[in-house]
Amino acid sequence: MRGVTMMHRCAILALLAVCFAGAGAPAWAQALAPMRGEARSLTDRFALQLRAVNYGEEADHYQFEVLNPDFSALPDARMDRRRVTVGANSSAGLIVLIPFEEGEDEREVLVCMERQPELGQPMMIRGQVCGRYFGRRLSR
Repeated sequence: MRGVTMMHRCAILALLAVCFAGAGAPAWAQALAPMRGEARSLTDRFALQLRAVNYGEEADHYQFEVLNPDFSALPDARMDRRRVTVGANSSAGLIVLIPFEEGEDEREVLVCMERQPELGQPMMIRGQVCGRYFGRRLSR
């Protein structure tokens, strides 16, 4: 490598070291299935049956939240669990029960799933995925 100074060589080696430093680190992937959906109901509320999927190589902890389309909290929604641990390459079920607003026959909500750290551990990557769902009341 003629014309390349020792400083350039060190800079190139440092850059390569940074690029390959994360190559052996685990990659996290999560999903909420399905990501979109529509539920029909004959009552004053509708239910969603979802799956939290962990495509990672290690078990992960996830927390769920139900939001309005403007990302404000929806406190009257009910879930069978708010936090779950999903094993590596596995999934876990979630049931969400959402009331229709007074006098309304349709409702749009977001269900979000966020990766949580183990207790006392730092979180390097905090991933969140949200699905969009619609509820429609068929009759009153």
